[in-house]
Amino acid sequence: EVRGKMTINAAGPWGRPVLGHDSGIRLEPEPSFSRDLAFVVNRSVCPTHAVGCQAASADTDAILDRGGRHLFLVPWRGMTLVGVWHGFTEVPPEDVGVSREELQTFLDEINAGYVGLDLRMDDIQMINTGLILFGSKQEQGSAAKHSFSKRALVFDHTRDGIEGLLTVIGDRATVARRVAEKTIKLAEQRMGSGGKKAERGWTPLRGGAFETFAGLVDEISKRLPDSSRRAAKAIAHNYGSAYTDVLACATEPSHLETIGDSNVLAAEILHAARHEMAFSLEDIVIRRTELGSGGDPGAKALATAADLAAGELGWDRQETVAQVARLQDIYRRRGPWRMVERSEQLSAGAQ
Repeated sequence: EVRGKMTINAAGPWGRPVLGHDSGIRLEPEPSFSRDLAFVVNRSVCPTHAVGCQAASADTDAILDRGGRHLFLVPWRGMTLVGVWHGFTEVPPEDVGVSREELQTFLDEINAGYVGLDLRMDDIQMINTGLILFGSKQEQGSAAKHSFSKRALVFDHTRDGIEGLLTVIGDRATVARRVAEKTIKLAEQRMGSGGKKAERGWTPLRGGAFETFAGLVDEISKRLPDSSRRAAKAIAHNYGSAYTDVLACATEPSHLETIGDSNVLAAEILHAARHEMAFSLEDIVIRRTELGSGGDPGAKALATAADLAAGELGWDRQETVAQVARLQDIYRRRGPWRMVERSEQLSAGAQ
């Protein structure tokens, strides 16, 4: 049990299920969601710049339209992130999927927009899908015409007779700070607090207290052994000035070494388990570190990460092996080689 004056439900597409369908709590306007999809390819198309390609499909909700929406090729961890494709869906977030047939149409579209790219199914390392706010259900049109979310939705459940409960469903990471400020202000009003005004617009985010990124990378490099210096840039990207918390987890020299061919330190695995509420190997490898966020890092790297996590989370050998097996199954399902062939084989509504 967690007791507090205010609870903020920020579970995204799980926001409605978390509240309970029989609770009498309303979400009005009722949110709808888009299945957004991007994939990682094992090719560095343009190492220094993101590239926008005009696609064949149009954004029917655009205010300014040049005849087609844009797809992007973004340099990402030595590889390239390609996307994003979207479409209205009513499938539960845990059942969202993509078919091989559909993925091939996306490959064809990006190849047509970037002549000479010639991406193939075998180039795909990992497929990322998820649900993002797509406006209210009332705003959605036909299968080909949708309305994108223009703002996050913040619900005050005082109107449902429940004090101390807010639900917030965000739309884009680029405006997340503004949404957070709006939500916290509302929470303060409902709790009758406020007091000293926080300088939210000027306070650095955690890890943001540094002057230049290059200077931060140099600073981190000096604290790592020569064999791990290539990891300094990745650590700067992922932790910023809070990297000191990660290095503090290194209780022996091997913890400052990288795992396999990755840029991830062993200390990052320990940090995720101790300070970032990681409960599974999946949490650590895909969500808390970049070890496997772009694809399967290999059996040896997974075994090393699992052994480190086991020492922190108290797993026995049987549980450690099971954690690795579950994660490997996720990689099989997120790769194009284990997808259903055609869209009609997906759950109803996945179109």
